[in-house]
Amino acid sequence: MKMQLFDREESASQGLIASIYSGITHEARWQQFLEILRQQLGASFATLILSPPSEFDTGVVLNALVIEEQDFTAYNEKYYALDPFTNLPPATVLTVEEWVNKSEFKASEYYRDYMMPMGVEQIMGFDLSLGDGVDVRLRVTRNTGDNLFNEHDKQLLSTTVQPLQQAVEIFMELQSAQLERELYLAAMGEMAMGVIVLDEKARVIRKNEAADRLVSADNGLLLRGDKVVIDDREENKQLVGYIEEILALRQCGEAVAPRVCKTEFAPGVLKLAILLRAIPVNQSPKSNQPCIALFISDPQHRREAPTSALTALFGFTPAESALAMRLANGLTLDEASAELGVSRNTAKSHLSAVFSKTGVTRQTKLVQLILKSVGPIT
Repeated sequence: MKMQLFDREESASQGLIASIYSGITHEARWQQFLEILRQQLGASFATLILSPPSEFDTGVVLNALVIEEQDFTAYNEKYYALDPFTNLPPATVLTVEEWVNKSEFKASEYYRDYMMPMGVEQIMGFDLSLGDGVDVRLRVTRNTGDNLFNEHDKQLLSTTVQPLQQAVEIFMELQSAQLERELYLAAMGEMAMGVIVLDEKARVIRKNEAADRLVSADNGLLLRGDKVVIDDREENKQLVGYIEEILALRQCGEAVAPRVCKTEFAPGVLKLAILLRAIPVNQSPKSNQPCIALFISDPQHRREAPTSALTALFGFTPAESALAMRLANGLTLDEASAELGVSRNTAKSHLSAVFSKTGVTRQTKLVQLILKSVGPIT
């Protein structure tokens, strides 16, 4: 009988721990864990506070049971700050009676105005300090008249301390990586340069809008199925050769220098320049890993920066911005003035103001400055 009881408790503990780790990627996060914990402890509520509420933020507060909206709002807006069962020794399971004088606790505004109306009397929990000011709280409660939390209950809750800390730390790292990924993808999408990412089988797994534009233009670059090709046979042979070479060297763990190939209108007349760069090896066994990035530039592409960007950077007027961008796109002063419909003297006046605001004195330096500052995203 004792062995069967032990087996049941061991199985329950394993299920509880498994629910903690599944919460890292599960859409409902740790709701399942909290519900299992609540049931095993015979608790009325089980609550995980990942991010505390504040005046400007509702925080991240997970509950095993859906509580009344007004109670949730009241806790966030007022009672969280009044809760005396806080700042526990890290990773230490305690009951409220072990941390706060019982009579003082029951006389507190928190107990009188928040807990009593919900019928809650007992609290047990622990705090986790994850560094960088990140504190996590786990709390379980029982109602008035229920059995007091005992050592067996504390021991059960203690088994979740280390797994929960590990799980939350992994979750935070994944969240940080996801935010960085979204930031990089957004930046990649706004670049004037085309970017195409290939996997270990040279298949396209990601590309930005500029790459779509370049593929649809009549410049020799195509997508056939999920492969990048160049319509000129010799140029395509060079591209395929570079891709195969980079993949082979990368698989062997050797250093891989960038490769450059091109498409041409005619010998010496450049259409596109394509830089191939190996992506560091990812140890994940998952397929479709990014392996090669193709950075594609179109020397014929006309860049257009918003006036607000040049105004913010250099204090240009709209007329000065229009002139500066035309010069950056390779037009002479006469060509730019004609395109803008202004006299050469007016264009010279704008150029003088541009020189003054940027601190450069030559047109070539101005072009370099603008292309380096706003060129990659225009």
